[in-house]
Amino acid sequence: MTAYATTSVPGWAVTGSSRAPAQPDATARSWIHVAIGVDGAATLRNWGAELDGVATTRISGPTAEDVRAGVAEAISQARVGVRVAIAGPSGDCLVVRAQLLSAGLEEDELTILATSAGPIEVYCPHCRQVTRAAVGIGAVTACAICGLGLQVYYHVSRLTGRYLGFQADAETLPEGFAP
Repeated sequence: MTAYATTSVPGWAVTGSSRAPAQPDATARSWIHVAIGVDGAATLRNWGAELDGVATTRISGPTAEDVRAGVAEAISQARVGVRVAIAGPSGDCLVVRAQLLSAGLEEDELTILATSAGPIEVYCPHCRQVTRAAVGIGAVTACAICGLGLQVYYHVSRLTGRYLGFQADAETLPEGFAP
């Protein structure tokens, strides 16, 4: 599926690749580099090679959950002029992006370098829990808690970085049901 102009899903999250600037903004006062997974680390190492003389904090881990504490600490120490680069699977990038936006950073202070589509987090409005799954928009995945088949919708929460899921067979009558 293609992203529509009215969706809350960033284009890079749909394709699993970004169109980041070829070189980082060297006029930034400082940088925070958040590398998720092996590909994220390699991407930031190559992308940030031009930052000689610019203070750079590096945080890395296998998933978004593993870097959350380090990101929170780095943001608490940050001053005006900080820029953040996030590299890794798009689902993890969405979660870290949400954390940064909730902390008060603006979209133009963030550079997202999605290395792959990767697993995403899907919110189940029925049991209010989250399922991590390697699926795309429009696909159906079972909620890890209540077991409902959730269709992944074209909506990402800016506050959580999670996709909205809805019951895929909500309009299908149960077998044996007679109105």
